[in-house]
Amino acid sequence: MGEHYLHSCQESLVNCKYRKYGCLQQMKRKNEQQHYQEHMETHLKHAIAVCDCLQRSREELMREYMRRNADLDSLKQRIDNLERADYPLSATSDSTSNPSQSSEAIDSFSESN
Repeated sequence: MGEHYLHSCQESLVNCKYRKYGCLQQMKRKNEQQHYQEHMETHLKHAIAVCDCLQRSREELMREYMRRNADLDSLKQRIDNLERADYPLSATSDSTSNPSQSSEAIDSFSESN
């Protein structure tokens, strides 16, 4: 199709610019402004519905972000606890000579958390 038909022909069919909000109307380019004036309230209702949906999605994402942030804080705390624990595994060669002692230290740490 030619440039004229695609961009300026008054007889060509065009989609409503509010299509992304739910208006599925097509009209001749020459009737476009009339459509917008006659369906202004409908377009506004569509746009409000999309905004409401986006708001709910935002709130849900914020809750998920907060939950994951709390999980991350908990994991950081567990890492700090592990790093501060006095494990025979990392202390001396005693841990290699007495494996049961290492196992007991790990078991007692696991039980306390």
